Amino acid sequence: MKSVRYSLFFIVLLGLTTNCQQEPEIPYYTVEGEAQGTTYHITYSDNQERNFQSRLDSLFDRVNHSLSTYHEGSLINQFNQAMSLETEDPLFLDMIKQSGEVYRQSEGAFDTTVMPLVKAWGFGPEKEPEQRIENLDSLRQLVGFEHLKIGNGQIGKDREGVQLDFNAIAQGYTVDLIADFFEENGVENYMIELGGEVLTKGKNPRGRIWTLGIEQPLEIPGIQRLAAKVELKNQALATSGSYRKFYVKDGVKYSHTIDPFLGHPVTHSLLSVSVVTDNCAKADAFATVFMVWGVEKSRAFISEHPELNLHAYFISASKGEGWEIEMTEGMEGILEEV
Repeated sequence: MKSVRYSLFFIVLLGLTTNCQQEPEIPYYTVEGEAQGTTYHITYSDNQERNFQSRLDSLFDRVNHSLSTYHEGSLINQFNQAMSLETEDPLFLDMIKQSGEVYRQSEGAFDTTVMPLVKAWGFGPEKEPEQRIENLDSLRQLVGFEHLKIGNGQIGKDREGVQLDFNAIAQGYTVDLIADFFEENGVENYMIELGGEVLTKGKNPRGRIWTLGIEQPLEIPGIQRLAAKVELKNQALATSGSYRKFYVKDGVKYSHTIDPFLGHPVTHSLLSVSVVTDNCAKADAFATVFMVWGVEKSRAFISEHPELNLHAYFISASKGEGWEIEMTEGMEGILEEV
């Protein structure tokens, strides 16, 4: 689950790029609300003047019923509480497929079976963080996509206690589903934002490329400042950061990003990474991967795998005051630092 405060700041920047505009030839509409523990803001053009609010609400309900650990009775919760799940639900099966692809591409850095560790470190569906890490070595034995047995509409597990957590990809995946819905309905210009994860197509109401903001990794409640602006031309943007969801216990900061290899929250200097690519599920997932890896390995991976079309902007803590900023070559032409 992503922080609401990021998405609210995000939309302020969108307002700056779309207000004081001439009346567009094609009417634009905005729908917004709450979903998946955060907010969403969607702007789209439509000559037929259709209001998609109710159909989008139905789509969010479908996603919750399939993929949300916060939704009682969801398919993912049914799987987590049993040894296997038989389903033909296309969302659940597609989520398993896409998660497996990123798991293999990242050599295990992205792992949706990390739920036992997520719960152990106090970042599960429970409302209050509570560490339960006395048996950390045993819990690590439950983590690994290879524990899943997939085939013929059935997803099983090879040992009791293996559990799924789609939080590091589900919001990006939902954005892609909304984009698919717009494509099916002939919508040619849109911006879809859910919890800070974004996908755009075409032009904004001013007839320009959609311009989005990346926030500074501040841990001060209520303070939001812009780090950079990004022009997205039919692209997705997702940001992951250690400054968003964390808690401090006995003077130690614990981030929600869990390293599946070590079994504990990441501790390196990378504060946030923003990923631009061609679809939002991939951007969402690889933002998590790069938070696990850190800057050096992430940059090397992007360079070695041009076929994945990944571009990244990294903000790290410096040894003194301020931050260290790095970006891959593909970001240089579309990003402007503020």
